[in-house]
Amino acid sequence: MNTFLFSGLLGSVLAGGRQTVAWRNGQICTLAQLRGDVVRLARRAKQAGCQRGCVLGQDAYALLVGLLGLSLVGATPVVLPHTQPGLLASLTDQFDFLLSDDATLAGARLPVLAPDHTTDHACPTTLDNEDGVVEFFTSGSTGQPKRVVRKWSQMLQEVAVLEHVWGGMAGLGPTLSTVPHHHVFGLTFAVLWPLLAGRPFFANGYPFLEELIRDLPRNGVIVSSPAHLGRMAGLTPIAQEQTPRLLFSAGAPLSAQAAQQCHEILGVAVNEIYGSTETGAMATRCWSCNTPEGLPWHPLPGLQMEIDPTGRLTLLSPYVSHEWVATGDQAVPAPNGGFTLRGRLDRIVKVEGKRVGLSEVENCLSGLPHLDQAAVILLNQEQEATLAAVAVPSTAGWERLQQVGAFRFGRELRQELAGWLEPAARPRRWRFLAALPTDPLGKVRATDLERLFSSPSLLGETNHGHS
Repeated sequence: MNTFLFSGLLGSVLAGGRQTVAWRNGQICTLAQLRGDVVRLARRAKQAGCQRGCVLGQDAYALLVGLLGLSLVGATPVVLPHTQPGLLASLTDQFDFLLSDDATLAGARLPVLAPDHTTDHACPTTLDNEDGVVEFFTSGSTGQPKRVVRKWSQMLQEVAVLEHVWGGMAGLGPTLSTVPHHHVFGLTFAVLWPLLAGRPFFANGYPFLEELIRDLPRNGVIVSSPAHLGRMAGLTPIAQEQTPRLLFSAGAPLSAQAAQQCHEILGVAVNEIYGSTETGAMATRCWSCNTPEGLPWHPLPGLQMEIDPTGRLTLLSPYVSHEWVATGDQAVPAPNGGFTLRGRLDRIVKVEGKRVGLSEVENCLSGLPHLDQAAVILLNQEQEATLAAVAVPSTAGWERLQQVGAFRFGRELRQELAGWLEPAARPRRWRFLAALPTDPLGKVRATDLERLFSSPSLLGETNHGHS
């Protein structure tokens, strides 16, 4: 592995140089430019007395500058799973500054560290503390935002494992990604790994795979998710000279059919990654042509995985902990040290490759003025996961439902959730009832909720597709 960044903690990055780090808005960003941007931001953070900064980088390069700039002066970078105003406002007590190009963030009520374009570099230029951390927020088992602390040293160890496994195949081509850079998978695979290995990355992400394919250069590396790779039917196969060196997917299991379509259209097998914000990458599997469903996972080198008596998958990883860590997944053993996943043990589900806390969605729904109660389940229909909500309208809600009908009422509720939840976390199917169905003990059971969606004749059937 190219070790130019393993002298101290990212210290050589700040030494500058002419090597290309990123392509941003069609322009080349060099190591020298990265150094200047990082040091200027670090100086501003130090002058402002920033201790904890929420990094809202508009693109992957801006996020990287924020992470390194804060770490340079001993401040803690904080990364959110998304930037909806409701979430940002609810977590303002977790940081004292925002790092963003946007000084008009609604609901933030915090000072914003905007870019500084002066040339004074009077600031430390080495990162020697490998115990420095980056804090991520993700959905926890209670549905509330959960803090996850990752040390820089742990993230560097993870990158070293990735380079050991795939570095020879990746070559020196650029990395392009459809995965948001503030997600751990996107940050690790599409930003930190290329940076540490001396490969450029495209700083501007791609919300649509078609746009990425349009810009795909020779020998590129693609980082994506089932939300994109699972919807490739109908795309034209790319030219052979455009075939990427590697293709990665994570966030949710990819079906064998989708993997086959990826191979046919992109000309390369999919390397699927199993991991989480808390653990980083844990295991992988590679979909070759005509691989059947049920392809087992295998731990990455240096990691050990076991299944406890309850069926819970446990992990021993050098970049997580020196002790065994329990995951939230069930698994069964597979040949050659592999395993097959059997679903989540908690109420965190994956929708379009993103973690969604069902409890969080329910809390947000119950807080809307037109609803008194709500229960949310995940429906798996035609290999596509869809969030469905059973809701009890308030008095005003029943009046609105009668005025506009179930379809429009459900659409209005989705729009009201936009300030708090990402699109993937907003229910697309709805039932409106006078009371939630319960068992004799007063518990709401998923099986009872699922039955409500088996017949479209029940009150409140709406399906909003991707509105």
